[in-house]
Amino acid sequence: MYFCGYMLVAYNMNMKKLLIILIIVIIAISCKNDKIKILEGKINELKIENAELKNKINQNLVKKLTSSYFVASIETEYLTVGKEERIKISLITKDTIPRFDVFNFGADGRKLIMEDLNTTEFFYSFTPKSIYDNKIDLTAELELENEILSFPIFAEFDVRK
Repeated sequence: MYFCGYMLVAYNMNMKKLLIILIIVIIAISCKNDKIKILEGKINELKIENAELKNKINQNLVKKLTSSYFVASIETEYLTVGKEERIKISLITKDTIPRFDVFNFGADGRKLIMEDLNTTEFFYSFTPKSIYDNKIDLTAELELENEILSFPIFAEFDVRK
């Protein structure tokens, strides 16, 4: 009888161990499935976000191209009949950019002449005082990520009386 009782206790112990191992395996599998579902959800979110970003990039490109135009310029003052000339053709983008200021560097030093501009195109009024007053020397400055970026604007013209 004592031997049967020991067998029964040993059997119950083995069943308990088996049951514990089975429970651990089920929990591990179910946790793994939950993690997989979470990761699949995140992957789907990233796919949607990636598609939205691609769409925004394409929209920005279309906007940039539709606000652009071509400009033709020559290296000489004028063209000559019968003489082949090279004509430079450039694509100019007319778009909005971060706000910037324009400064003039004249005899009086650095002087703010335009502020808070935000397009890639603007007009500057210039009246030469003599035939030798034929240059403009400006600088556009804009702040980007707490850094000042300066762009020189220099042009020389043929001024006649």
